[in-house]
Amino acid sequence: MGLARGMHASRSLRRRSAVAGTVCLLLAGAVACGPAEAAGPPAERVRTALDRTTAQESATVVADLDAPVGEVRALLSELGRDAGREQARRLAATEVAMALEADRPLNELETYGPGTRLVVGLCLGDRDVVSYKSVDGRVYLRLLPKELLDHGALTPAQHDRVEEIVGLADELPGSLEATRRLLTGGWVSLKPEAFQDYGWALEELTGRTVHREQSRGAAGLLDGEELRTALTGLENLLGRHTAYRVVGEDDGVERLRAELPARRTAKVLAPLLQPLGTGFDPAEVAEGRVPATVIIRRGSLAEARLDLGSLIGDGSVRVPLRLRFSPGDIYSPKAPRNAVELEPQDLLAAALFGARRS
Repeated sequence: MGLARGMHASRSLRRRSAVAGTVCLLLAGAVACGPAEAAGPPAERVRTALDRTTAQESATVVADLDAPVGEVRALLSELGRDAGREQARRLAATEVAMALEADRPLNELETYGPGTRLVVGLCLGDRDVVSYKSVDGRVYLRLLPKELLDHGALTPAQHDRVEEIVGLADELPGSLEATRRLLTGGWVSLKPEAFQDYGWALEELTGRTVHREQSRGAAGLLDGEELRTALTGLENLLGRHTAYRVVGEDDGVERLRAELPARRTAKVLAPLLQPLGTGFDPAEVAEGRVPATVIIRRGSLAEARLDLGSLIGDGSVRVPLRLRFSPGDIYSPKAPRNAVELEPQDLLAAALFGARRS
């Protein structure tokens, strides 16, 4: 995601890491990655790899759907969404990058709570369209709607809607400078708890429905609690509750497979899938098992793949969710400079201004 200009500079780093297949989740470092250790039962190898990849103070996971456009479109149909080819193409090209940083090694933390710094980027191809940081109790947000217009593969209706938002930003009065900054690619800062009763405004800005029965409303979406909890749950799911079997070993790379419990997997993955546009209600997932593949490279966790077609549908559609883990944070976890304070009333006033304008 385009977290400040420096993030675009780090884009090449992330791309090289992704191509090399070394992108990892809450992870470890090159220093910690010694020779692969093949000794021990498969489940123990996975736990050791997780521990090694979380042995530093920061780590990154990049999530995407590793499937052709036709299969992605079929998956959206399984979710009850009548998606066109352009929307499916956009989703197939989308990545979500999440970086965590703490003041001590991540593997010494029982959970990834509010004290951990969280950075999230929503990317279309090589373009960042949403940037998010949660640092020291404050949230920083940046939207790039013009990038979405240029590279988002939007339907005509979606294109018109984004153009309308861009046009509104250009006409906002000076008293709504924070909203104008947000909608024109500038950083804003905000206090999540102040937006508790403004879920409708966040729906307008993010395109995500805020379900109060599933979270703490707008504040839960903004403060990053859902994602931090999901990342903790993913580590536990992969490392503590699964029996693996080795299906391949070659030149320091081990491939292991497992059948994960469907409902537990759904509960963990649902928040991670929201930014990808494939969110679902975990309570609606049937009991069963979900195929998963884990790749360990030179002793550290490198990749995990989980079949969303088996999780969400009847298994007739195969759409792997790919999670690539890497050491360190590819985005700076520092608070951006000169971020303008955004108040809930700013969004309310902008919505009223837009309604009167139309």
